[in-house]
Amino acid sequence: MSAKQTVPKYVVEEFWLIRDDKVEEFVDYYRNTFIEPIQEKIPGFRGWEPITQIPLHDGEDMPADAPFYAKVGAPERLIVEHPGCQLDGVLTHKSVNLHSLIRNEYNLVLRLYFETGLKIIEIIPKLNERWEELHGVSVPEDKTLQKEFYGRAINHWDVLYRVLDNTLIRP
Repeated sequence: MSAKQTVPKYVVEEFWLIRDDKVEEFVDYYRNTFIEPIQEKIPGFRGWEPITQIPLHDGEDMPADAPFYAKVGAPERLIVEHPGCQLDGVLTHKSVNLHSLIRNEYNLVLRLYFETGLKIIEIIPKLNERWEELHGVSVPEDKTLQKEFYGRAINHWDVLYRVLDNTLIRP
């Protein structure tokens, strides 16, 4: 990785539960309404990626009889086979997959990458200001945004992580 392509230091994961599994439509709206119009105006914003646990259901997707570890999304079972794994120092060949407990509480994760933690502190309060510059109305008062974006979601929560390394191959 060149000096110009440094690893982002932080990632915010936004967990969303989108109504009627209209995840792709929601992502398109997010991309076209939030990301593309303001990403160049936010110093320290390094990019984003949407991921989902909804399978493709086509010939290119995982087969229906794929092993549990190759299925998209969290497993149905809380305790799953995991060769070599220990639980509290005891070799059990099992792991506790806590995502199985909330697997039906989200169907989309948006990952937003930031250059530094300070950039997050600087950026988040300015998002409403940027929205008003682009649309002439604040986020809470924008009726279209409330219907087309927040109205499509049943629930949403954020988790901030520090990135230790990132070796994704990019073109």
